[in-house]
Amino acid sequence: MNAAVARSGPPAQLVRFAVVGASNTVVTLITTMMLGLALPATVAAALGWGAGAVNGYRLNRGWTFASRARGAAPAARYVGVQALAAGVDAGGVWALSGSSRVVAALVALPVASLLAFVLCRRWVFVA
Repeated sequence: MNAAVARSGPPAQLVRFAVVGASNTVVTLITTMMLGLALPATVAAALGWGAGAVNGYRLNRGWTFASRARGAAPAARYVGVQALAAGVDAGGVWALSGSSRVVAALVALPVASLLAFVLCRRWVFVA
């Protein structure tokens, strides 16, 4: 990995984390749409989400955090962090359900994303 990436601080990592998140969305949507042509929508959606998650793990490990962590442990921690962040996001949207859904999502998503970033930086991808 590029030494400059490994030495970069949290602000640069946060930007890369956001770029990876956007790419996960694109991978998920494209995979879901392509698989949806041949599979039931729920199966296509689950496989699309899985493709986005694999994309996120690989890019965050290699590019965002330049981690040497390998094996099942960091991958399992990543899955756990993503599940927690999804729960925080859903809980935030639920808690703000008196607001519009868009407003609720605009408040909850950054909180969940920042939590995921901190946990990935300090726990998942430490090596």
